[in-house]
Amino acid sequence: MYISDKDVLNYACKFFLVFLPLIWSLYNVWSWLAEIFLLLVVFYHARSSGIKLTAILLAAGYLIALIAGGRDIIWQIGFVPWVGILVFILQQRGMKTSETMFWCLMLAALLSALPIIPAVRQALQPGNLQRELLAIMQLYDQQGVIKLLTGQGIVKEEIEKYVNIMLMLKYRLMPGFVAIIGMLGFSLTYLGYRFFTKQKVKNFSLWSLPWYAVWAVIIGIIAYLGGDYYGHTAVAYAGLNLMLIMAVICVVLGFSCLIHFYRRILSRRALIILVGIFLFIFVFSILTGNPLLMGFLYLMIFMWMMAAMFIGLFDLLFNFRKLPGTNKEVK
Repeated sequence: MYISDKDVLNYACKFFLVFLPLIWSLYNVWSWLAEIFLLLVVFYHARSSGIKLTAILLAAGYLIALIAGGRDIIWQIGFVPWVGILVFILQQRGMKTSETMFWCLMLAALLSALPIIPAVRQALQPGNLQRELLAIMQLYDQQGVIKLLTGQGIVKEEIEKYVNIMLMLKYRLMPGFVAIIGMLGFSLTYLGYRFFTKQKVKNFSLWSLPWYAVWAVIIGIIAYLGGDYYGHTAVAYAGLNLMLIMAVICVVLGFSCLIHFYRRILSRRALIILVGIFLFIFVFSILTGNPLLMGFLYLMIFMWMMAAMFIGLFDLLFNFRKLPGTNKEVK
């Protein structure tokens, strides 16, 4: 009996959906690349065999992994592949790509951040935090950093205080950074899937999100200020993490707006020349190690990032590029 390559690939996808979560959980090899691979499998199988069957097989795979690994394994499993199911559900309901991407990015951020929360809570325990603080101070002492700073008039207690603040900030913002990595993984996988299946990908200068995405920023600000005012630390840092996530999204939208306007003002050749000059200055500053040049370069990068963030934020409200309708697109 002849079996086509398409059927073989379809059967392989079914096997991956059911058994890969179990294999990766037993051997503790869940990673960013593992989630991307499983997400690609979800995209392909949902496209060829439908959403329902894909969701059932994926749920069976996760359930088998949880039964075999126990309750503790739930915090080691990556759940981003489930975003692929949401993509097809929203597309079937006729939702525009910009709106689909917003909800999928939010779900990818949530599913990436949730498993890291228990580890963050454990790291923020006073005993664990103190041990890590002592280890960092010992490392600074061995490298001569403390001696250098105390020679400039900074007392050791002050150094320890700022290191402790940075440690707490690192762990409290860790869910946000992990969420950004999850969104990046989903975005790259989705773009790769559309490219390999020869679906049209919108030009970067026309990327957009629905206007109501600005409410995520507003909710983040309210949660941070309200949590800080009423002494609810968890709520405050949840709001801070949400603002961090939306800041990265707004930076991407901001650069999309800037490229759109640069293409109107400048020719493509002029844009390439400007990018080439910037890259040359960047590489030259690194190779020479000139502190003034590097400082100027880092300042310029920071200013461009901040400008892009605010442009992207206000583009959600004012539609600077005058894209037709409310992020209306041609199907």
